[in-house]
Amino acid sequence: MINLLEKLNQTSRNSQKNYCIDLFIIHWKKIFYEFGQTL
Repeated sequence: MINLLEKLNQTSRNSQKNYCIDLFIIHWKKIFYEFGQTL
């Protein structure tokens, strides 16, 4: 999974997509963190 994300980052490093992917990852990490706190 982490490998896949690294490949996505490498292939889109010079484009706006990298920024969108970073926001997407941060968004989901926040959701998973908050979900983990409720368990």
